[in-house]
Amino acid sequence: MNKGTAAYGKYQFMPDTAKHYYTKLKIPKEEWMTAKNQDRMFLAFTEDNKKALQNAKIDITPLTLYGAHQQGAAGIKDILESSKGGKFKGTNTRKNIKQNLPYPLNVGVDKLSDAALATRWLKHWKTKV
Repeated sequence: MNKGTAAYGKYQFMPDTAKHYYTKLKIPKEEWMTAKNQDRMFLAFTEDNKKALQNAKIDITPLTLYGAHQQGAAGIKDILESSKGGKFKGTNTRKNIKQNLPYPLNVGVDKLSDAALATRWLKHWKTKV
């Protein structure tokens, strides 16, 4: 378990997301933490993210798919659009980005414009995925 966020397991499922997918896949609550079931849940989660990216007219790339996993499809869309000089449309985008940038990249982000913060997030995660 990730003590900072309550995320759990190989794919760092948040509790509400885990519940959604073990319920959707009819996995008994007490069995969702097994490696096999986490893999099943992650595949279903990934397929749902692909559909959400397609519906948002976002190219499916390793970066956008990972971004959808981390930020949600609306979040990655907000990041991509804002990185071109705009402002975040989502009320939680800035907070979510701050939480997903490691130290020292998360230092001083409150002073950055939305476009600069989105660009920082994109540059960092492009090197990781």
